[in-house]
Amino acid sequence: MVKHNNPWLYIAGAYRAKSEWELHRNIENARSAAIEGWKRGYYVFCPHLNSGHMGGVVDDSEFLKAGLDMVTKCQAMFMLPGWRLSEGSTKERELAKMLDLPIYYSLDELPNLRGE
Repeated sequence: MVKHNNPWLYIAGAYRAKSEWELHRNIENARSAAIEGWKRGYYVFCPHLNSGHMGGVVDDSEFLKAGLDMVTKCQAMFMLPGWRLSEGSTKERELAKMLDLPIYYSLDELPNLRGE
């Protein structure tokens, strides 16, 4: 098994949207947060990028179950603005709280592990 020193950061936020433009915006917002997480020294899991534009490949519930499983493997969570509008993000946050993971709600709160 590979050991890592960097904590895994889970990016949680709304994915589904009423239009293709809003879906694209949600993915790009998640990408921006993921990039910032990497820059700050985290390994990042971003479900928006893992399964983006794959609607219909499997039932949405499969993506949600996979996301919850990934939360259990992470050491921290970042909540994107508007997360409360997402049923999946709400469940992911509840699980993170049960696991006592630190949850960050803005980039100002997210520690820089690189000491920069």
